Amino acid sequence: MTPNPNTPMTPEQQRIAIAKECPFVEWNGDAPFWRDDRGSIIRFTPLTDLNAMHAAEKALTDETWPIYLSFLTKKNQKTLTQTWMPVAHATAAQRAKAFLLTFNL
Repeated sequence: MTPNPNTPMTPEQQRIAIAKECPFVEWNGDAPFWRDDRGSIIRFTPLTDLNAMHAAEKALTDETWPIYLSFLTKKNQKTLTQTWMPVAHATAAQRAKAFLLTFNL
């Protein structure tokens, strides 16, 4: 079922949409998961897990990184510190939202 574009996505729909953009995500039916560096199977929860969002960021390309960063930073920032501080301190939920916006999801 395709979500209505006029209705906000539920957290579960967001999680699935992000997972579909990530080539490393594996699926067990409708449940996405990923393997950490030790090979452990972990439920893919990018809205609450910075490790999952770090992994998802690996799906970004040279073309999509600037778009993603523009959603994490405020436009028209004057200094490097003001520009990168929101990126460095972004929560998993903020990164997930920027990721979804980057891919028009």
